[in-house]
Amino acid sequence: MHTLHTKNARGFSLIELLIVVAIIGIIAAIAIPNYLRSRYAANAASAIASLRVVCSSESLFFNANGQYADLSTLGSAGFVTDSDLTAGQKSGYQFALTLPSTPATTFTVVATPVYSPANLRHFFVDPTGVIRFTVGASPTNTSQAVN
Repeated sequence: MHTLHTKNARGFSLIELLIVVAIIGIIAAIAIPNYLRSRYAANAASAIASLRVVCSSESLFFNANGQYADLSTLGSAGFVTDSDLTAGQKSGYQFALTLPSTPATTFTVVATPVYSPANLRHFFVDPTGVIRFTVGASPTNTSQAVN
């Protein structure tokens, strides 16, 4: 049996492959943290917008019914149309609406990040409409306000 070998047929050397792998690793090391920061910032912006929706919906519901309502009631009454929000989780945040009295004359909503809760902003809103935050802990009505 005769095999034909061409003189110029040649694959990549180990060094060339290692250089390509190193370049891909460097690009990934730069791109992935930037992507995650962008994603966390987008999730936080979505949480703030969702808290504004809940606060304005609560205000409208209170004007119509004389009391505040939970998320599922706001959804079924048509005040909040986002099914993810009425279910209590949206864009990487878990929303907990608390009605401390019956009839509900006040409310609080806390948005807690689902991923990396120790490193990300937690948000809070009450009937005043001022959205407040802390990093890594549950905020209260005395926490720093969002600008």
